[in-house]
Amino acid sequence: MPHHLFIVSGRAPELYTYLQTRFESDDRVRVILDRRHHQRRQRPGPTIFSERRGADRRIREDVQRELETRLYVNVTVP
Repeated sequence: MPHHLFIVSGRAPELYTYLQTRFESDDRVRVILDRRHHQRRQRPGPTIFSERRGADRRIREDVQRELETRLYVNVTVP
């Protein structure tokens, strides 16, 4: 049975509260608030050390882009 994850933009705390209340009894739905303000580990200019982790594996680019333009993203987890 698929599960649903609502990622709500930090710009919409009222929507987060509403969705939390709406789906509180549904254990197949999880609502989280995106609290990131900017990408981490960005340094101006070149660095002498190589980045050990490389790209952030937790971020899906399509979700990231959609969250920048919308107030929430609904992800279906199989």
